[in-house]
Amino acid sequence: MFLKAREIISNNKIGRKRGFIAEDETIVFNLTRKAYLWAAREVEIGGVIVIHISRGGVGECLTFLEEVREACINNLTIYTDKEPWYIWLMKFLKIKHRKKTFGMRNSIES
Repeated sequence: MFLKAREIISNNKIGRKRGFIAEDETIVFNLTRKAYLWAAREVEIGGVIVIHISRGGVGECLTFLEEVREACINNLTIYTDKEPWYIWLMKFLKIKHRKKTFGMRNSIES
């Protein structure tokens, strides 16, 4: 099951023109440690573009956002929550950024 999901997500990472992207992170735990689960989803289609699991925080967000940017050939717009680190990361990567707690970004939470 996990391999099949990985193949589907890998196929979605092919660079193509995309609409609005919703991004979110959450902390997941196993028996000994915590990890960050990052996910990006295309809002209109609902397809997952990139999933990234890491032990780190903001530095890993940069890696994750670079993967999202590589999956898109157009100038994308990413909707995020109001975490402060997104502002400078989006400026650094030259990605259009909108902060949104509900509405379009909420598709990533479902």
